[in-house]
Amino acid sequence: LPLIKEVLHLSKSQELNTPGFYVGNYYYNLLNTMLIGNFRVSEIIPLEKKDYSTRMNCFIINKVVDIQTNIMKEKTKTDESGNLVFMGKDYTKLYLEWIEELNCNFKVNPKNLLFPSKVGTYKQYRVIDRTIKKLFKKAGFQGRITLHDFRSFGAVMRRYLGLDKTSQEHLRHASKHMTKLYERGKEWGDVEKLNIVSDKVQKLLIN
Repeated sequence: LPLIKEVLHLSKSQELNTPGFYVGNYYYNLLNTMLIGNFRVSEIIPLEKKDYSTRMNCFIINKVVDIQTNIMKEKTKTDESGNLVFMGKDYTKLYLEWIEELNCNFKVNPKNLLFPSKVGTYKQYRVIDRTIKKLFKKAGFQGRITLHDFRSFGAVMRRYLGLDKTSQEHLRHASKHMTKLYERGKEWGDVEKLNIVSDKVQKLLIN
């Protein structure tokens, strides 16, 4: 956990990555999103601003990017895979701050991506992978790290917090029926419970 916190701290950068390209809190927000939502990188890359509900504090996951070709495809929804990822009220504050920063500093973003490349296209998998490796190395980690390892830490944190299997399952809710129930507010008690789980994860990262 101290290593992850140091990586997140180092990901906050106000420096220019390349001439004229603003970095800011890009990777800080990307890594927080990945950890709190336990996202696959193929799900993170095509996220659009409209995919997040500030009312329910959740992402609607309906597409993925092939990390080999960088081509987006619609995600098949099944009762097992899920398409709602509850992030918590604390994350929503982080999200809104990032949207403001994104709108001010990323002028080329025709797809309205949450984490666009500097030219407004889908971010390359290898760029994200290389950046995370550099951050871990800068934080003093000498071992091998992959994006899959990084994502797995989300599940590790939930076990550390003693969350039961039911709570962990809040990371994926699948069927169209369940989506409609949440949107209508009929399962609002569960929505509140599931968002509290993510708030606990975020507090563990930030505090």
